[in-house]
Amino acid sequence: MLEEAERLLDTDQYYYLMCTIHPDNQFSRHNMEIHGYEVKRTALCYGGLPRCILLKDLTESGKSPAQVVKSNKQ
Repeated sequence: MLEEAERLLDTDQYYYLMCTIHPDNQFSRHNMEIHGYEVKRTALCYGGLPRCILLKDLTESGKSPAQVVKSNKQ
C-alpha cells in the first residue's frame, strides 16, 4: 500500500517524504525503515505525544525522485 501511494505522488514536486510513528511501535517503524525512511528525531508532537519523525530523501541516490519511487516498487 505504501509503495502504491508513493507511486501516485507527483515526484517532480516532492523530494522528501515524512511520517511520524510512536516510539514504541516497532512494527510500523521497521516497515517504514525497509521502505527507505530513516528516523531523524524523536519529539513531542500533536499536543505532546511522543513521536519518531522519519524522512525519506528521494534525492540521495542521484536519481530523479520519479526513478527512486519506481525502483522501490521492483
